[in-house]
Amino acid sequence: MAAKSPSYRRSKRPPGAGVRRWLVPGMVVCAGVTWLAVRAVMRSVDAARREKPAEETAERHTGDGPGTDQAPADSLQPPKRPSGQPPDGRAAGTPPAAELPPSDPVADVKAKVQALHQESLAVANRLRQDYPDNLDALGLVGKVLCRHGDTARAIECWEQCLRRDPTRDDFCDALATVALQKAEFEKAAEWCRRGLEKNAEAPHLHGRLGEALCDLGRLEEAVPELERETRISPAYAEGHFLLGQAYSQLQEQQKAKSCYETAIKLQPTDRRYHYELARACAKLGLDEEARRHTDDFLKLDQADWRYMTSRRGPAYELLYAQQTAADTCGDAAAVNRGQRNFAKAEELLARAAALDPKKADYRTRLAFLFLETGREAKAAEVCKQLIELEPNSAMHHFNLGVVYARMRQFDAARGMARRALELEPDNPRCKRFYEQIQKVPR
Repeated sequence: MAAKSPSYRRSKRPPGAGVRRWLVPGMVVCAGVTWLAVRAVMRSVDAARREKPAEETAERHTGDGPGTDQAPADSLQPPKRPSGQPPDGRAAGTPPAAELPPSDPVADVKAKVQALHQESLAVANRLRQDYPDNLDALGLVGKVLCRHGDTARAIECWEQCLRRDPTRDDFCDALATVALQKAEFEKAAEWCRRGLEKNAEAPHLHGRLGEALCDLGRLEEAVPELERETRISPAYAEGHFLLGQAYSQLQEQQKAKSCYETAIKLQPTDRRYHYELARACAKLGLDEEARRHTDDFLKLDQADWRYMTSRRGPAYELLYAQQTAADTCGDAAAVNRGQRNFAKAEELLARAAALDPKKADYRTRLAFLFLETGREAKAAEVCKQLIELEPNSAMHHFNLGVVYARMRQFDAARGMARRALELEPDNPRCKRFYEQIQKVPR
């Protein structure tokens, strides 16, 4: 006899195994059904028990029951529910709260970001309406538009400013910056040259011109511009870094190394500076220095990676929108202060400080505004907030000491002068103030 195919082979289960396989689950199902039935009966009994006292209470309050008195008119009774209304007070047909769709955090953040963008535009447009002949107001409109990605209209604003006042090199700087961002290097160089015709000592115009020339491959022309920027603005770390990159492309590694070292002294936490310095050292054969700066780069790179990761997502988008709105309010406050509209300037600075509470600049300017308008007590209050925000800042203590001196609270002023000098012993302003306040009679 031919063997059966595997699909027809007899199983190796013991006798009765098939019956037991279906019997045990069936017993479990029966038990479950019985338990559910008992639960349903118990619930109906509990519901009947709860309804009976409620009906008796209702009869006593309405006076419909035998032998009961009607409740007084001023007693606190719950209002009667109209027929068909759900017991939780909702209107008929309204779904319960549990059925409402949950809020979308991403959508909420996007709505807040959009509201902040609209606030920035409103501040800039209001400034332009209040001061139609003020070019700073029109320039601020362009800045806000550029921040929100509308570079075409921003360029129109700045070009209109230049038509009205061709001597304003700051608008040439803004136009050159946008051209660099759009990789329009010839146009960027042209705007830089136009700005330098108006102000040959504008450091960033020299720097941007150097950047544009580097991107155009004209390194011999770029280096003098970048060198000029570092001479005019020696504390600007990025200028030294860009000059070092130009030297590196010209294979002048020793000069590049010197530029990177200066940049690191001015801004030691920028990982790019350490990376380029390590490369320059390696090309010069300084292996030990190259390893040391490579280690510094890796440490900063890891920290920077964590920082960049934290900047992703809706939370960072909202933070950035708050900061840019605060900058807009701060710029508008400067224009209002220049127009002697101190009340509006105060309002805008307070709003900027609320939007970006970690930035000290807005509170510092607010304190000076209070001093300018003769409100020393308010200025002292803001200076105290600044010290809480940045307790190791000598200038915050210095400013509070000046405010105390104007309030003729000389003992408090001496304390602030002493603390400022402790924080920055080589600061000439702190030294001079400390010496002056010591001469005031006690």
